[in-house]
Amino acid sequence: MSSRFVLPAVLVALLGSLAAVSLTTAQQPPQVYRDNFSGRDVSFVAGDANIKYAEKDHKLSDEHNKSARTSEYIKIEATPPAGATEAEFVHYYYETPPAVVTERMTASVWVKAYRAGVQIKARVVFPREKDPRNPDAPLTTLIPGEKYEKVRQWQRLGFGDPADQLKKHLPVLHARLGRAIDPTDAYVDRIVLNVYAGPGTTEVWVDDLEIGPTRGDVGPATTPGDRRAVGAAAAKRNRPATKAVPVEFADGQILVDGDPFFMLAIRHTNTPLHVLREAQFNTVWFPNDATPQTIEEAIRYGFWIVPTLPLDAVEWDARKPKKPDPESVKRDADRVTTYLRKFLSGDAVLMWDFGSGRTKEDLERVVRASDVVRTYDPRRPRAVDLWDGYQAYSSYVNAIGAHRWPLFSSLEMEMYREWLTQRRALTGPGKLAWTWVQTHLPDWYVQLLTGRPDCESFDDPIGPHPEQIRILTYLSIATGSRGLGFWSDKFLSNACHGRDRLLELALLNTEIEMIRPILFDTQDAATWLDTNKPEVRAALLRGPKELVVLPIWLGAGTQYTPPQATVSGLTIRVPMVPDGTVPWLVTAAGVSEIKDVKRVAAGTEIKIAEFDTTAIVVFTSDYGVQGKVVRWQDETRFKIGNKVAEWAILQAKEQYNKAFTTHQKIIAAGGPDIPEAGELFAKAKQYLDAAEELANNKQWDVAYREARRAVRPIRVLMRADWEKAVAPLDTTTASPYAVSFYSLPQHWQFAREVAGLVPGPNGFPHGGFELSRPAPTEGAAVASLPGWEVRKLILDQVDGLAAIINVKGQEDPPPVRTPPGKGRYAPQNVTLQPLDYRQPEFGQHCLRLSMSPKRELDKGGKVLPPPLAVERTVLAVDSPPATFPPGTIVRISFWVKASIAASADGVVIFDTVGGEPLGVRVRGTAKWLQYHLYRRIPASGKIAMTFAQTGLGASYIDDVKIEPMYPAASTVQAPAPTVLTPVGATSSRR
Repeated sequence: MSSRFVLPAVLVALLGSLAAVSLTTAQQPPQVYRDNFSGRDVSFVAGDANIKYAEKDHKLSDEHNKSARTSEYIKIEATPPAGATEAEFVHYYYETPPAVVTERMTASVWVKAYRAGVQIKARVVFPREKDPRNPDAPLTTLIPGEKYEKVRQWQRLGFGDPADQLKKHLPVLHARLGRAIDPTDAYVDRIVLNVYAGPGTTEVWVDDLEIGPTRGDVGPATTPGDRRAVGAAAAKRNRPATKAVPVEFADGQILVDGDPFFMLAIRHTNTPLHVLREAQFNTVWFPNDATPQTIEEAIRYGFWIVPTLPLDAVEWDARKPKKPDPESVKRDADRVTTYLRKFLSGDAVLMWDFGSGRTKEDLERVVRASDVVRTYDPRRPRAVDLWDGYQAYSSYVNAIGAHRWPLFSSLEMEMYREWLTQRRALTGPGKLAWTWVQTHLPDWYVQLLTGRPDCESFDDPIGPHPEQIRILTYLSIATGSRGLGFWSDKFLSNACHGRDRLLELALLNTEIEMIRPILFDTQDAATWLDTNKPEVRAALLRGPKELVVLPIWLGAGTQYTPPQATVSGLTIRVPMVPDGTVPWLVTAAGVSEIKDVKRVAAGTEIKIAEFDTTAIVVFTSDYGVQGKVVRWQDETRFKIGNKVAEWAILQAKEQYNKAFTTHQKIIAAGGPDIPEAGELFAKAKQYLDAAEELANNKQWDVAYREARRAVRPIRVLMRADWEKAVAPLDTTTASPYAVSFYSLPQHWQFAREVAGLVPGPNGFPHGGFELSRPAPTEGAAVASLPGWEVRKLILDQVDGLAAIINVKGQEDPPPVRTPPGKGRYAPQNVTLQPLDYRQPEFGQHCLRLSMSPKRELDKGGKVLPPPLAVERTVLAVDSPPATFPPGTIVRISFWVKASIAASADGVVIFDTVGGEPLGVRVRGTAKWLQYHLYRRIPASGKIAMTFAQTGLGASYIDDVKIEPMYPAASTVQAPAPTVLTPVGATSSRR
């Protein structure tokens, strides 16, 4: 077994506290310090000058910016004396963290001006020399850098090789002091701009300052917020207020100062805001009890904010509408208005939120709050996250979100893709679609792992995997979301082993920001293309001049543990490619042309040489000198390439160590070893070493690729561990602990416990659905069985029926046919086939759930086809509880056959211990299938079953059993824990 890849000790210490960590760190300490001037106050401070001048303006400006929404603007009026030379200066300085002057050091700032001549300088401190004029202070000097020449364009001003510049400047110091000086450990602590460019008015915009590697042990605070506070105190004067940036909703988009805005939001709990800002988030979502201090801090860091408005507590029953009391309406309106006043004094509100998971029952409360907001602030968008009621809400809100948590559940990635597509179809035209992306363990899984409903920290590594978050993110964009929220910042903390997830989000946000302008020009309804790898499907987003192709790995089981998910030579055939466009592969570290292209009958065939999990391909003709491709290349080479390479390296180390720790625990718990584990760890280490060497040589794009390759052997190992664990099971959710690589140690402990047990008598009465006499032709009521109940939650034009039917002498219902249509009535992906449910082995009866669309007519009187998606159409049968001693392990088994459309879930069969996420989902089967689940009875001593159909079609369930597991009469230690194998089970019903 390969030894664990050990991070430097200082980095391990930093990983103990998220607040102490900088995302820009690949090896700690050195860091690269950056500021994109997106806060609420200026950063440069007026320094010395040798001419007379007046400062006319100094503020943050949204008129010109390089990356974020603002830059820093300085305007001076200079009146130099007669006979002035080139030695005149007006200095503005910026205090930086100490950066030791070496050949690796970089220091730069982007400048735009209407006149040439602005110059960058750096103040160098000699810690081993005293200043003759002030013996208590070290000696300092200014070294000159580049001058601004590209009038009216952004230009990066730097120093070339700072160590060489300092070496050239040393003779000047020698001559001035009359002796040689010791330059050992000299460092830069201040960036200086000479903003004087000649007599009269000079206007300068400054953006994207960068210096590093820096030392974090001395000098000023290294967060932008702390450094700005220092600068503001040094200035000792008030600055002009930041110009308000208009936000409005138009044409289905959020417009910020007239430009489409792609929201990259995160719900805030306690993660330091500067960490989230460095991870490239641009929006923070606040609950309605957020403190003003926290909100103000977010605004200082340049975030847009989304406040969640308080709604009144009165529940509204759609079945029994009643007129609200006028006094309560006024009271609720006053409460919302008071809340609004907390924010409207500022200019940082992006949109107003009315809550998550809203249903049609919440409509009245949301409408009342929306009316108040619309009166008070008519321009900013109003948003809500829905579970159902899409059409009803569309009249009152602008931005409609939808979300669910597919990870660790039986909802496959392909099914999740369909669910997102269906939600987008339900969202009417002219609305902004957005979604929450899962970054966390859901509460039920936390309870399972820890025995507590909530947990602030975890002793062992946990999920989700970064690759899972990446796939969910790309699926969201591909299915029409033009804004994203990431659900939990808590699970990005080190206490929750979330460092690798935080770094992945930083990379994702960087990638999305690069292609953001193109996304808003594309249609939000993707065309899905097959590739030469069945597990990879590509979303084609078509714009007026350009195409975006997003291939995404959707292989089975990815929601549990991702596989290697790489393809050498991924081939995609793209139809109707515009003439003159060229395909470019876009990553956060580099942009390269795809050379392997050929014309075929179906369109244009491209081959991606090395595909990994997801990719971005842009077909564009805008690759000239001033085109977007060149801008992307400049961005990755000069601004973001170094940091994304460093992020990727650090993330690979994190994943290496988490996988190593968990794999060792799997072996200790009795799980099998993977023979090639040592080789896989060694291969990952080899890639990591190469990535670090390349980063040291500033080959950022290649270093990034090597770091991403380093994770692939780790994924191979994790997937192999997972596949060995689930191999004996007929469904992964049979064991609650098999749904993630990180809980496999608990799975093997559970498996060994079950190994010595055998099933006892069935403790679940009436699971065969047998009646005392044959059911009538239309079926018998489910309530014919004692304690069984039927629940209907149907908002759509659908009829649903649950019945106990006689399996002999019945005819199958005709299949649901779905002719072509548009929008909500688009063609189906699932073709319903007749079901042969007549099986005599288990008696005369079985349970049937069936739903069919009601007859709807369009305006012309023609019958509408069945809908692509149903909003909230659930027909469920609940069993009475079975009782067992608490702590008993039971084996649940059942047979099922189904053919379901208009739903991503199909029929869901689950127990009250594991719940819906750990249920079995079946959408279409050619034959009867049997499933087994293993559960531990909770303290209540009760367990019950639910059989829920969520779409159109029919499903059949029979022979449901819950068998307690007892010790065998003569227990023999099993040589290997090949347990959880169904006793006497077959794979299909004969």
